[in-house]
Amino acid sequence: MCDICEKHRKNVKWYLDPDNYKDELVLNNKARMKVIEDITGYRLEYYVYNTSRLSKFFPKLGPLKYLLKPLVNKKAYELHGGQVVPLEDALQIVEIAHNHVLIPCYCRYLFGGETELTCL
Repeated sequence: MCDICEKHRKNVKWYLDPDNYKDELVLNNKARMKVIEDITGYRLEYYVYNTSRLSKFFPKLGPLKYLLKPLVNKKAYELHGGQVVPLEDALQIVEIAHNHVLIPCYCRYLFGGETELTCL
């Protein structure tokens, strides 16, 4: 679990907490609304395109890549748009949440695969 998830959980995995799926969390909070717009808008496409382009260049940097890693990790926090979960947890999320959206799997795309609508 990443440190952001660790920080925001309440004795359960954050994504299994029903309180995290209340409409009021988004409707009454402009910052959360912006995150939703960013994830479903152009920024995710932009992030995937640039990340996949840079990932091909990164191995060629040699020792310099170790200096750039902290900067890349910092930027990843700003652009992070997903959470990988086990199948059992995904089934629980479907039971807890509503208004589901199926989006392309950008992890697969990033690593050269096809863009498939497999991420919830």
